[in-house]
Amino acid sequence: MTPLIEVRGLRKVYTRTHWWQKRPAFLALDNVDLAIQSGQTMALVGESGSGKTTLAMCLVGLEPPDAGEVWFEGKNLLAPGADKESKVGSEIQLVFQDSAGALNPRMSAAQIIEEPLLICRRGISNERSELVLEMMDQVGLSPKWKDRLPHQFSGGQRQRLAIARALVLKPKLVILDEALTGLDLSIQGQIINLLLDLQALEGLSYLYISHNLELAAQVADEIGVMYQGRIVERASRSEFFSHPHHPHTQALLASMPPRLTYSAHGGG
Repeated sequence: MTPLIEVRGLRKVYTRTHWWQKRPAFLALDNVDLAIQSGQTMALVGESGSGKTTLAMCLVGLEPPDAGEVWFEGKNLLAPGADKESKVGSEIQLVFQDSAGALNPRMSAAQIIEEPLLICRRGISNERSELVLEMMDQVGLSPKWKDRLPHQFSGGQRQRLAIARALVLKPKLVILDEALTGLDLSIQGQIINLLLDLQALEGLSYLYISHNLELAAQVADEIGVMYQGRIVERASRSEFFSHPHHPHTQALLASMPPRLTYSAHGGG
């Protein structure tokens, strides 16, 4: 089966150059390979600086990779002449960790959700307004709150707003970069249930990026470990916890609370 998205040999190097000095280049991504099937979730875990966010930025076009290929629905988005912008703009969406910083503080909830539709020139005004209200309801926000500004929402509600914005274009892949970090446990659980419900309803695929293996275990079909710019281990959820191979994976598992088990989604 052809994966929805497949990354082959992705490489990204940052050259730290200033007019008064030149520092050694930093290899952020080192020959990264991964694949996600349609309707599945891959969790990518690792410590800060391991390259997780750089990978996300490359996949949505916010950072250009130096080498490698990104195949989406059987087409190489990095090939010369590829229609990368339309694919990334409508079918691959990114939800950031800091919803407060990612949402325009001067725009209402309705304007925030509608903006991607305007950018992609989708629908007429009445159609967009109706879809905005549907999306708010779908992510558990009252349509009555459509005129509220971001600061008038709680942290969990802002994250739901960010998810609604990401889903309004009906993407096939959503990248969640530390999207649950900083939320309290009850809100994390609510957002996880929301994501799983939306996945079942819409057939979404997720790339869930986190430093927290405990959270990743609750949503993932497959788990990968990123370390120093490389994916050093990748396995199905059950295989990952029962037969870890890489020392870094073993260290991550050793740091988890022993009372937790992960035999099924939502286990814990």
